[in-house]
Amino acid sequence: MNNTYHVPVLLKESINGLNILPNGVYVDATFGGGGHTKEILSHLNSSGKVIAFDQDADAIENQIDDNRLKLIKSNFKYLTNHLKYLQIDKIDGLLADFGISSYQIDTQMRGFSIRFDSDLDMRMNKDQKKDAKHILNKYSSDDLNYIFKNFGELKNYKKVTQIIISQRSKQKIVTTGDLIRILKPISPSKNNNKFLAKIFQAIRIEVNDELSVIKKLLEASSQYLNKGGRLVCISYHSLEDRLVKRYIQNGSFNEQVESDIYGNKDTFFKKIGKIVTPSEDELNKNKKLIKKLKYLGNNYMSKGDTLIHGDYYPGSWLYANDKRFIIDPEFSFIGPKEFDLGVMAAHLVLTTANKTAIDYIFEYYPNSFN
Repeated sequence: MNNTYHVPVLLKESINGLNILPNGVYVDATFGGGGHTKEILSHLNSSGKVIAFDQDADAIENQIDDNRLKLIKSNFKYLTNHLKYLQIDKIDGLLADFGISSYQIDTQMRGFSIRFDSDLDMRMNKDQKKDAKHILNKYSSDDLNYIFKNFGELKNYKKVTQIIISQRSKQKIVTTGDLIRILKPISPSKNNNKFLAKIFQAIRIEVNDELSVIKKLLEASSQYLNKGGRLVCISYHSLEDRLVKRYIQNGSFNEQVESDIYGNKDTFFKKIGKIVTPSEDELNKNKKLIKKLKYLGNNYMSKGDTLIHGDYYPGSWLYANDKRFIIDPEFSFIGPKEFDLGVMAAHLVLTTANKTAIDYIFEYYPNSFN
């Protein structure tokens, strides 16, 4: 296993949240560097099992030599197909760490980062045909408007589309550098990295169909989890977060709870525990962790519950150790002088990832709250 591939986020808290049964069956939907899977295996006896998924061939190279593990090179949207093939009817827990891995961001040739001038790829599965170049050079203006508005949550999405359509008629957009250069006339003087991060996020989500596959996974979780089984989801931006929250709260991806003709609500999960923040030790160890909240609770999620979260980019506020900081465009900090310099240095690195994560743990209780 490559320990440098991806540092697992909230490892201890996530594993505790799974409430692992020694002889249980667990799914790690996002194997990555294998950190979460390895820790799950350490809590199982010889009868326990882990079924892990990853569509990235580079991640599959991190295979763990353990006969209790079945590692499948596949998108987790095919969870149902594979569990049926393996003749697994129920599982005791499912863990999903959504988003992009540190390895993928830091590998120049993959085209995920604004830091490198590289081929516009952005495929998590390098075997698929559609990549970022195809989207930027072939999509219609309506389709581009849709992804930049809905996946990038950009206010000036029409201007972004217009300049891409105009420039690609002159020369094909091939590299990340090409894209950044043509967007320069409409890039804000402040918060430029935030703007570009949203552009890259929108394209990446479209390339990998990320939101649709999350929906399929959540629906499959309610089908396969045993009663009392645990679902742990780690999300990195508001689009992922919204899907998880709605499905947990409403039993669907609609804003309102769906009911049958008798008024019974078709919901599946209850919230476990309280909000906790990551330790200073984890902040220092995980260089891609900005601010990650663990959302747990003893009660069923009800209307009016709130979740504190946000994407921390240059120009936005960051709360750390109960002190308020502003992140300037150069990723330096303005804040109280008494703030610990070691922690400040860690946050200085963390902000460059343009990420925030919220870790959910929910327990499966079908129709227990009607």
